[in-house]
Amino acid sequence: MMNSMNVRRRRPVSETQAQGRSGSSQASEEDGGRQFIGALARGLEVLSAFRENDRQLGNHELAERTGISKPTVSRITYTLTQLGYLVHSPRFNTYELGGKSFALGHVALASLDVREVAKDLMTDIATRTGLTVSLAVRDKLSMLNLEAQDSDELVGIRLYPGSRVPIVNTAGGRAYLAVASEDDRQEIFEGVKDSYGEEWPSLLRAVDRAALEIKKRGFCMCIGDWRKDVNSAGAVIEMPDGRGIYSLNVGGPAYLVPQEDIEMTVGPMLAEAADEMRRRLGCEV
Repeated sequence: MMNSMNVRRRRPVSETQAQGRSGSSQASEEDGGRQFIGALARGLEVLSAFRENDRQLGNHELAERTGISKPTVSRITYTLTQLGYLVHSPRFNTYELGGKSFALGHVALASLDVREVAKDLMTDIATRTGLTVSLAVRDKLSMLNLEAQDSDELVGIRLYPGSRVPIVNTAGGRAYLAVASEDDRQEIFEGVKDSYGEEWPSLLRAVDRAALEIKKRGFCMCIGDWRKDVNSAGAVIEMPDGRGIYSLNVGGPAYLVPQEDIEMTVGPMLAEAADEMRRRLGCEV
C-alpha cells in the first residue's frame, strides 16, 4: 500500500477555469515540469489580463479573464499592489496597472527600438570588416548580448543573443563602464575584483584608459585582454531619460584584425555607427 503522505492530490479544475487559461500557460505547465513556478505564472496572467482600453478591473473580472479562482486572484492582486505593479482604488475596490508595470513596458520598448535600429548598422559593419558585431547591456556582473551579427567569414568570435561576456576586460564592458554611475561601477568592481587576483590593478588602469578613449574618439580598444588572440573595439549608446546603456562591439581574431586596424579603421567605423544609432533614437550626439 502506498504511503498516503507521499501522494499529492491535485484539486479538480473547473471547466470555466480551464477555458479561461491561455494555451501558452497550459503548455508551459505541461512542459516546464519542476522548473515551472505556477504562482509566478498566475501573477503574470493577472497582469496580462489588462487590455489597452481598460482603466480599472476588479477581482471578479480578473478571475473571469484568467480562469483563476477569485480567492487566488485576490491574493495575487494584493501582492502585486504591495510590489507596485498594481494600484488599488479603495472606493471602487478595483485595480489598475502601477508604476512598475509601466516601467517594465518602457524598458521592453526601449530595448526593442534599440535592437531594431542596430540591426542594419551591425550587418553593415560585419560585411565591411569580416568581423563579429554585437549589441549588449549590463546584467549584474556581465554583459548580456541582445543581438549578434556574424560575417560570412568562416573564422571569428561566435556570439549569439543571450550569450554573456565579462565587463572589465572586454571592449563592450569597458564602454559601458565609461558612462555608468559611480555606484554601478563600484558594485561591479566589488563583485569581480577577487576573481582577477594580481591582475586587478592593471585591469582598473585599462578601464580608466578606455573611458578616456571613449571621451576622445568615441570608441575604446581591447587588445588581447579578454582572450590573448582576440582584438576588439567598443562604443556606447546612452539612452535619454535613463532608459538604459547599450554597448556596441566589434572584434575578431588578432591575425585578422591587428591593433592598427582596430585603431585606424574598425574603431572609427564603430564610433560612426554609434553616432548614427544615437541620432535615430533621439539621443544627444
